[in-house]
Amino acid sequence: LYMVKEADLQKNLSGKVAVVTGASGGIGFATAKQLLRQGCTVVMCARNKELLDSKVAEVGDLTGKAIPILMDLDDLSSVRRGSGEIKTAVPRLDYLVNNAGVMNCPKGTTKDGFETQIGVCHFGHFLLTELLTPMLAASKPSRLVNVASCYHYEAQGKKGELVLDDLHFANRPYDGWVAYAQAKLANVVHAAEYARRHADKGIIAVSLHPGHVHTDLARHVLGPVMSKIASPVLDRMGRIDPWQGCQTSLYCILSDEVPKHNGKFFSAANSPGGLHPYMYGSSQLQRGGWPMAEIPNEQGRDGDLAKKFYELSLKAVEQ
Repeated sequence: LYMVKEADLQKNLSGKVAVVTGASGGIGFATAKQLLRQGCTVVMCARNKELLDSKVAEVGDLTGKAIPILMDLDDLSSVRRGSGEIKTAVPRLDYLVNNAGVMNCPKGTTKDGFETQIGVCHFGHFLLTELLTPMLAASKPSRLVNVASCYHYEAQGKKGELVLDDLHFANRPYDGWVAYAQAKLANVVHAAEYARRHADKGIIAVSLHPGHVHTDLARHVLGPVMSKIASPVLDRMGRIDPWQGCQTSLYCILSDEVPKHNGKFFSAANSPGGLHPYMYGSSQLQRGGWPMAEIPNEQGRDGDLAKKFYELSLKAVEQ
């Protein structure tokens, strides 16, 4: 289990500003909470007002200032509205942490007609990133951190693949794990191409796998009753808690080493209990890496595909 060095967790972040999506729970909240401890101003984005308000109240005594922004990533108009509120609320942006996501949910579409998983995990975040890029550039050196997954390589035996001519399953049977693998691969490819396009602006972009974390993300996989029953078993098999799960995110935000690895993929080690018996398809890659030597999925290393996907994404969100 990789853990962030104490020196990085003691850095004074007063005057710095972070935006964290999915900040009302799981590793998003754990990440926001640590940044607040270090004096950072944190814009906490989430779609559930009641839950978000309760989490903001929970961190009210910490050094940094927490600013709640309601944002629903499955609705681009909500993303545009939220980004406008962010620009009004804070004068700069040092860290954009695209953390929110959904996993293996039933077939559906977002308000804008995207398949739900790639719509929330990628297109919502892609638009948010484009809208906030001028702030990131003006605050350089700054960082974009995309929380992806080891499942960008393979999800429950389903290979991760960006099918550019059918991202939304119009002409192929829907499979929740296939869609999730595609959505997480989109996060990885986005960060790699963003790094290529914006390095000269002083913005570092990376993607990451946080580990198999005990959060609400798996609610569509087991359901509420089975999740409760299976929870002790999963914990014994190596599932980690949100504090452990946010370590890779915090490293990508805080470490002075990260700018040396622009566009790279950072991965927590595999769970020792074998939740992912062959993470990235190889017994040699179970330790992950901060960063890994190369992005595990070959599409993540395909510059031509990344350019096409980026341009497609710009057109899809009308930027």
